[in-house]
Amino acid sequence: MYIPDSRTFLDAHPDFDLSILDGPSDAAGLKPMIVPDLKPGTLYLFAGKRSLHCVSQNTTEVCRVNAIFTFNLEPNVSLNEYTRRKFFGA
Repeated sequence: MYIPDSRTFLDAHPDFDLSILDGPSDAAGLKPMIVPDLKPGTLYLFAGKRSLHCVSQNTTEVCRVNAIFTFNLEPNVSLNEYTRRKFFGA
């Protein structure tokens, strides 16, 4: 589930009470939360950097594959330290 394009709002309001997002997100001036109806094998792309999001726990024996695409406008730019540690442990 995610709230499209919510990062700008949340970055501008660091004291925002995230607990109210259990209700309608549009009440906070945000776009409505999207909960896609995903099936096994579905490829779903969204702008995670721009949208507050979470992923449900995998409660099955089937592995879940998560691909993170990152892009840089300039050549020869490496991932920042946070991203390297978060996704690759290096």
